[in-house]
This record gives sequence, structure tokens and C-alpha cells, in this order.
Amino acid sequence: MKNIWKKIAAAAMCTAMVCSSAACVSPESIKFVKDGTYTGTANGYNGEIEVSVVYKDNKMTDIKVTKNSEPGVVAYSAMKNIPSYILENQSTNVDVSTGATATSKAICEAVASTVTPAGGNIEQWQKDCTGKHTDKVVNYSTQAVVVGGGYSGIITALRLRQKGIQTLIVEKQPKVGGSLNYMLNSMQITSGSSALHKDNVSDEDADAIANDIYTYGNSEGNKELLDLMTDNIGTVTDWQIKDLGMAFEDKYSIGGYASNAVRYYSTADSELYELLTKEVNVSGAKIVPNAAVIGIDYDEDGTANGVTAKAVDGTVVKVKADYVVLASGSYGTNQSMLNENTSLYYGPLGASGDMITLGKSAENNFSILKQAGTASFATGFKLNDTNAVDTYNAIQRCLKSGAFIMNQNGQRFVNEDAAKNVLSAAITTQTGSYMVLNYDAYRSFKAGLLVNMSEEQRKIVLDSSTESNMDTIYKSDDLQAACEKYGLDLTAVTAAVDSFNTSVKEKKDLKYGRAEATFGSEIDASKTVYLIPITQYVYQTLGGIACNTSLNVLKTDGTAAENIYAIGNASGNVFGNAMKQGAGSAWAAVSGYLAAENIIAKYDALKATPSPSASESSSTETAEETPAASETPAEETAN
Repeated sequence: MKNIWKKIAAAAMCTAMVCSSAACVSPESIKFVKDGTYTGTANGYNGEIEVSVVYKDNKMTDIKVTKNSEPGVVAYSAMKNIPSYILENQSTNVDVSTGATATSKAICEAVASTVTPAGGNIEQWQKDCTGKHTDKVVNYSTQAVVVGGGYSGIITALRLRQKGIQTLIVEKQPKVGGSLNYMLNSMQITSGSSALHKDNVSDEDADAIANDIYTYGNSEGNKELLDLMTDNIGTVTDWQIKDLGMAFEDKYSIGGYASNAVRYYSTADSELYELLTKEVNVSGAKIVPNAAVIGIDYDEDGTANGVTAKAVDGTVVKVKADYVVLASGSYGTNQSMLNENTSLYYGPLGASGDMITLGKSAENNFSILKQAGTASFATGFKLNDTNAVDTYNAIQRCLKSGAFIMNQNGQRFVNEDAAKNVLSAAITTQTGSYMVLNYDAYRSFKAGLLVNMSEEQRKIVLDSSTESNMDTIYKSDDLQAACEKYGLDLTAVTAAVDSFNTSVKEKKDLKYGRAEATFGSEIDASKTVYLIPITQYVYQTLGGIACNTSLNVLKTDGTAAENIYAIGNASGNVFGNAMKQGAGSAWAAVSGYLAAENIIAKYDALKATPSPSASESSSTETAEETPAASETPAEETAN
């Protein structure tokens, strides 16, 4: 009989333990909260997080993150998973999301802040439920890992795969392409290209071009890196044409360069994007999308040996690699890194400066150079929330047909045919800036915008019904209607038009020095007039991770990380405080290509070594035969 009772008691104890484990707590009194929806807030990684919590029948039944300014994929994973963990366990003390500790804790704190207003006892909602939700881990092994699949990252991957190097791209957006998905009217410095030198076109002087760019950036850029770019852009351009199938239009003259060194890409950016992403897919490079790098991994000697990333579904991605290439782009969406003149951003949503932030950490200790911004002009030809058309070239094209720029008060304030950085700087000093154009000038302006647009984009710009209803490009029957549209003083604007017409007649601009050749036709205030608001916008940023001329990342003590490279917009302060047109694309191409060349050279050196180690021999000998980085799903684990 005693044994029977002992068994019953033991069974009861086991049942109690199971129930306790399932609820993360010891038996407690029943929780009481008032039914309703409550709002809570807490400070996250990048600002305040707000949640909405629904209580019903003494339980949390729904949690939504209603406001946040948290950046990127990693934060998204936390905002998706943490509320579900809290609901499942009816506790705010749950596992945090790897790489998003601050965001995870803020969500928990925000939810916890709703308990007291709902009439509950906070202690009952904070039982320890950690250890139940651990992240799945997927492991990869490769020779080179490229962090970021933008223009520079694509160039690196294509060159590495061309030489048989196993390559894996970690991209936090759903697809690779970066700024190629957003920028229109793109061009690139192509000086020194033998493939483009025909019809007696001579070599441009690389030193002169580098000096032009250096001066344009207020002599604050890195002259050694500029020389590296201009010395190699010809070779890289020839490779782009021959091996990638890229094509360039006739040279385009841009004020400030010593020669006509810049060419448009001959296809629209959307088509260029399709070309390059197709090349990546057929190259055999492995692409891991929707995953943000949260750490650079090191061995016991302090040598980088891969990266750790967090996927949008919460999976931890571990990549072992011999070389790490940081091609993570700019920081345009990270407001804490921008200044008042660069806060209006149209570009890749993933451009949040992750590697700059990561580089500042103690374990990486990268040298971070001056952060600034480069501005262009947005006119309202905005085809989606992150896409604006650069209008500088279109402005220059339309001036001689009858156009000028004025401010909100109806006053001219700048020489409209000035260099881009001068015109941009002048616009930042004004409260509201507008282009005033007659019909012929607008036709010329629009034609300038159409250069290198896709067919779909051209239809949007050319659609007269769309044009007449655009908030940012206003066509009116006369000047009065245009002024009413934007709330401008008709008398002041009329005076500005009259003053402009006088300058046209006299072919002189005594106040701002606009060139005589740019004064074409007058603007008749009684006929069709176009008004276009213009402002600065940022599509790329300047400054970032310091690197040497081998593109190796530099530490704060000046030493180089021999197997970590920084390229494209991630590399620091190449251009100073402003970047000339065509230079950014050129740097992305050259830095991406040369980083690959440096990695290839190191593998070639290993092959030439008389007695390499077994691991070295295997790594290099199998590279030519291996179509892609090897995934090892059998190693998936719970972290």
C-alpha cells in the first residue's frame, strides 16, 4: 500500500513540474487585468518604440509594434518574434533576438509598461521564460564573403568567380543591386579605356582628373585613393565592356573636369541592374538574401575568419571565410549619421551604415573617417518612395531655352549654370527653391531627364495627364495660376520674370555672372509657364571605414587588417565633402575589382608556395572546380 501511495505522489509531483515548466513559473495566483487595448513605450536602439497590447479574460491576446525607428532586417526579426514569445508565455521576460538585443528589450519593456495601467501586477508578468526560444543556426563555408550586394559588391563577386574563387554574398535586402535599383541617369568615369578610344580620342590625363575630383571635394579627400581610381578605371572599364557586356554612351562634358572623362551607361539603370544581377546568378556565387551582418568573426589570433548574420526569419547565419569584403554601402537611412544638409534621402532602404556602426565596436576597432553627404536635386519625378531623378544635367540643358531659379520670395539667388556643388550649396541656404520655365525650356528639361530611363519610367514622365496633375511639376496657363498653386507672391514673381527677361535682352547677368550663351528666350507670363520645386536630396554618402591603397581596413592604431577589405561607399573619405558626377560609380567599380584582384593574388601566392599546408592546398586547388560557396545544412543547430 505504501508503494502505491509513493507512486501516486511521485506522479503528482511530475505533473506539477511539467505544468510549471510549461508556464515558466511556479504555481501562482490568478492574474487579473482589465480588458482593453493599452499603449506602451520604451527606448530602443535608434529611438522610441511604441506597442499596442490587447488584454482579454486576464490574458494578453495581441501585441503590435505600432511605431519604431529601428533599422533593418535584424530589428524586423525582433519586432516579428518577440511579441509572439511574450504572447506564448504570457511573460515579458523572454529570449532576446540575436543581434537585436536593444530592440528586443525595448519591446519587452514597452509591453511591460502596459500592465499597471491595465490594473495588473507587474511581477506576475515578468517570470523567467528565457531559454525556450533559441535561434536556428545555418553554417556556410567559402573562400570569400562579400557583405553587401550593391554595385561594388557585385563587381568583386563577379571578378572572384571569374578566377574560380568560392564567393558568398550576404545581402540584407530581398535582392542584390543596391543603388542600381534607385539611381537614374547614371554615369561613370571611363578615362583610359582602350575599348572606348576611337575616332582619334586620346587618353585623358589621370592625374588631372584626380586633381579635379580632389579640388571639388574641398581638397579633403584621399588623394592616394583618388589616384588609385583614376589610374585603374581604364582597365576596369575595358573589363566591364569585354567580360560583363556593359556599354557606354558618348562622352558627356561635365564642368570642372579637365577633360570629357565621363560617359553615361548606355542602358537604363533598370536594364543595367538586370544585366549585372543575371551575371551574378550565372557566375555561381552564393547569395544569402534578407540577412544582415551583425558581427565579424575572428580566430584566437585575432584574424578575421568570417561573419555572423541574422536573417529576417530569425535564423542566425554563420559564414566561415578566408577573406571578408565590406561592400555594405552608405548610411543614408541612418539619421544619426547625417547632418542638416543631408537629411533628405532617396536611395536604397538598406543603406543604414551597419558596417560603420559595427566597425566602431571594441572587437573590430576600425578607423572611421569623416562622415558627410553628397547632394543632388530632386524634382518630384519620384517613381516610388525612394526614387528621385537627378536634375542637374537637365537644368543645364534647358537654360538657353528660357529658365531661371528663384526662392520662395520670388528672388533669383544663384548663377544657374554654376557647377553642381555650387548650385547645390546655394539651394541649401534658401527656404524653397523653384525652377521657372517657358514651354520650350520645359520640353528641353524633360528631354534631359529621359536620358537613360527605362521605357516604363519614360511613360510616367511623358504622360501628359500625369504631368498636369503632378504636385511637384506644375503646368499653368499663366504665371498667376502657378503662383496660386505654390502660395507665391505674384508681384514678386512677376518682378523676377521681368528682371530675367531684361537679362535675356541684354545678354548680361551683372549680379550672378550667368554666361551669355545660356540666355535664350524670354518667359511670357501670360502664356504657359512651368514651376518645378527643387531641393537637395542625398543618394549616396561620404566617409566611412578607413582603408589603405590595397583596400585593407585600417584599425585605429594604423595597422591593416590583411584579410578584411572595404570597398565602394563603405570605404572612407575618398572624395572629401562632395563627389563629382561619375566618380562614385567609378570608385565602386575600381575598388570592387581591385579588392578581388588582391584576394586572387594571395591565392596565387599560396599556389606558388613549394609546400603549402593541406588546408591551403585544398582551398586553392578546388576553387576552380567549385561553382559556389558550400552550404552545410547538416550543421544547422540551435544557438
